Amino acid sequence: MAEEAERQLCSVGVAGVAGIRNHMFNRFGGGHTVELHLRQAQYYLGLPKSLGAPAFPERCNMPVKLDALEAEREWFIRVCPKDKLPTFEAAKISRLVRILLELLPVEYDNAVEQAKNVVRMRRLLAGDMRGGITNLQDINHDNFDESRMSQYDELRTALINCQKYCLYQYRALK
Repeated sequence: MAEEAERQLCSVGVAGVAGIRNHMFNRFGGGHTVELHLRQAQYYLGLPKSLGAPAFPERCNMPVKLDALEAEREWFIRVCPKDKLPTFEAAKISRLVRILLELLPVEYDNAVEQAKNVVRMRRLLAGDMRGGITNLQDINHDNFDESRMSQYDELRTALINCQKYCLYQYRALK
């Protein structure tokens, strides 16, 4: 494959250097519609190991799972043309957060709530007195307002801590 990449560089020549990224991408994959749609569908399902399998099996290795989801998101960022990136849903960090919130098993509910509370507290400290009220309007904001969504890094930390605590308890019971 390295020889073919070199051949493509030579065939494009100096005049085509500006468009080399798109040329290589289309030539060596990722630019194909079928691959993009299949990967996107798997990503939105949380990258299950097989069709119909849960995205987060019991006692899955959370750091490894989150790393895989991050890597897939980074792939979408790499393949998306720069001018389309702001509107490409699969490349958004908010989409990754939504995937987690939709697919995490019940055992992570406390971690999710912990991450949401950080957002609420941050809003309260910023002077938004509605930031901590739990009501139907707050639920709608949680579902539709990205500014009220948990930060990915905070959610990731809460999930990993939750998994480690659960594993510690599981081993202590053995």
